Amino acid sequence: MLKSMSQPGDRAWEPGVIRSGDRPLGTVRLVGFPSDFETGVRVDELPLGCHSYRDAVARPMRYEGDARFGAIYDRHGRLVVDSERPTHTRDWTSNPRWLPRNKPSPVARLGGRSFFCGHYFPVFGHFLVETLSRFWPDLDYGSFDHLVCYRGAAPPRQPELRIRRSERELLAAIGVSVEKIFVIDEQPVVFDEITVSSPPFWEKAIADRRFLDVHERIANRFTGKRGQKLPSHLATRVYLSRSQLADRKRAALNEVAIEQMMQARGFAIVYPERLPIKRQVITARDAEVIAGCDGSALHLASFARPGTKLLAIDGRAVPNQFIIDQARGLEAIHVLATSSVLGNRSKAWTADLAQVSAALDLLDSDTV
Repeated sequence: MLKSMSQPGDRAWEPGVIRSGDRPLGTVRLVGFPSDFETGVRVDELPLGCHSYRDAVARPMRYEGDARFGAIYDRHGRLVVDSERPTHTRDWTSNPRWLPRNKPSPVARLGGRSFFCGHYFPVFGHFLVETLSRFWPDLDYGSFDHLVCYRGAAPPRQPELRIRRSERELLAAIGVSVEKIFVIDEQPVVFDEITVSSPPFWEKAIADRRFLDVHERIANRFTGKRGQKLPSHLATRVYLSRSQLADRKRAALNEVAIEQMMQARGFAIVYPERLPIKRQVITARDAEVIAGCDGSALHLASFARPGTKLLAIDGRAVPNQFIIDQARGLEAIHVLATSSVLGNRSKAWTADLAQVSAALDLLDSDTV
């Protein structure tokens, strides 16, 4: 039975400045980062809850410059704060606390029971930590008549939500049918009843370890095991390569050279996009060491076993990966393999191979 730990309408956590000294990163080690670098993230217990609302109203998505608005309000017009997208900034969380009095009448009504599954982003990494984490409560999702979400991307948009096959299979593993998904778009919607869970993952800021509960259920479903290592033919040291991706705008330009270094150290080179998602999950679950350049592929470590070693070759600061590693209990080494700034990076970059080699030496010295 799910225990509610917060009252409806209460925000579980307010974003703020978090310094690495306040909450150590546990087993996560940073190599090559400036001595004054602050991760700005932490893993902590949040007052998560799960509540149902009758006759609630969904405000349609609205865009004003970089700001995005859209949330669910209870029958009295009060904001259900857990329906806002949880981020470290306020650009998604500036909805009015009460619905405006001149709000348009809802033009659609969803009967039966609905579950709110947050914001859908057409990016694999965001899907894993944001959309999927909304299903942290162990509920019978097949019993809901509708699964409700907002689009996470701004216009221009496709007329229909296009969910990738891999994401369909991940959702199916927890009993979610994509045929039941209803997108809140440009029109208000009223619900007979909608259930909203507290977000356990705040992008680039904080997470409750329970956001990994759904990843654990999926891994157990795919492997048939309960947190055990699979005896299989799969390599125990894997490098998740991005060198074959069609979109290379954030890739390391010299990743082929990195692959050669990894192969010389006993790593199998894996191209995740070539594998079915079940095989990707099993590969991460079975590995003793996972390595890769920063990006969505390395988020597969969310399915790894606690204690798995991870080597992240970073061309930027990666707060979400820091959170995954700490929450999962990984023995992670993050090496800053570039002299670039630590902020957001939207372009391709070149890894310092000497730094990568030094990080591999450190990894191997810890493994012996």
